Amino acid sequence: MSRSIVSARAPAFPRGVIAAARQAETAIEACQFELVFDHSITFLLPQDNAIVLAGNGGRELLRQLHVQIAIEMHRLGADANLNPNFQPHAALLYDKDLVPRIALQRPVVMAAREFVLLHNRRGQAGYEELGRWPLHARG
Repeated sequence: MSRSIVSARAPAFPRGVIAAARQAETAIEACQFELVFDHSITFLLPQDNAIVLAGNGGRELLRQLHVQIAIEMHRLGADANLNPNFQPHAALLYDKDLVPRIALQRPVVMAAREFVLLHNRRGQAGYEELGRWPLHARG
């Protein structure tokens, strides 16, 4: 089952923010949707670059979910790090090389049926799952 991911990136993520995020997520009213990736691109990063799948299919629905989460966290007094330039993507690998934009012969479609709050601990492998919430079925 595919999911939308909101990632909290901080070396020492404050427990108060985690509690606010968990509370905010329970108030989110969003429907299931699909993300469509139709090309690969490189995100330039300070260390290794990210080679990712990207596309605009479902971008507006994911952006709306992103904004809902930020508004709810702000209401609870926590900083949500709203990124207005958010680009839906799926990381394939990290490398020093640059890969030019390449159109895919067939788009990759991912169904977003839930969203998960993850804590990305930089410098450590993996993520800590902080919560998981279903998106509502369209009816």
